[in-house]
Amino acid sequence: MTVYARSDVAAVSISTEHGGCGESHSRPVIEGAPAKVWALTCHGGCEDHLRNDPLWAGSIHTIPETPDETAIRLDVEKRGQAELAISNTESLAAIAGLASHLPTALAQALTQALGQVGAAAPVGMAHLCRNGHSNGATVKFCGECGADMSDAANKKPVAALAGAESSSPAETEEPVTPAESGPETGISDLDELTYTQLKEIAKNEGLEIAPSKAKQLEIIKKARTQ
Repeated sequence: MTVYARSDVAAVSISTEHGGCGESHSRPVIEGAPAKVWALTCHGGCEDHLRNDPLWAGSIHTIPETPDETAIRLDVEKRGQAELAISNTESLAAIAGLASHLPTALAQALTQALGQVGAAAPVGMAHLCRNGHSNGATVKFCGECGADMSDAANKKPVAALAGAESSSPAETEEPVTPAESGPETGISDLDELTYTQLKEIAKNEGLEIAPSKAKQLEIIKKARTQ
């Protein structure tokens, strides 16, 4: 069977005492240059002797590398890994920069698509927390107020609109009837009202509009107990 020499082997001669044919075998020259691959076929015994030589191989795919070839390969691999790391960093930076200019709902959807795997709500849908903040369908806690998104009150999906102004919670809130938010509402009933309804009561009574339901509830109760 044919054996293949390492690229820096120019010639070989195996004596008959060592099981070879005794003749000299040289690397072929093609158009004035040594052949890159030297396949030696010698039926006089040289093949059998060279098959166990570390400078020779039984197939073209297993030809041993020279020290220089090994160093070059390792350098190329190292450079390739470094370039890949730089490329990944630049891609993540570009995505982060893009997300900062997107509407809240769309940026959250992009982040979830890149970093989460699993079941999700239909594309273009988001969920409101109990305080009216828009969140992605798979978020467990509100990104603004920390409300538990597993609460049954947060299960209603809303369309995630493309415009920044259309993602405002104020435009997705349900209208509040006077009977629900009027001054006659008892203190014990305030806990059952939504954030939107509490804000309506605060507005009607000339109170401060708070950024969360809990704070708004505290302000109204304090005003009514004074």
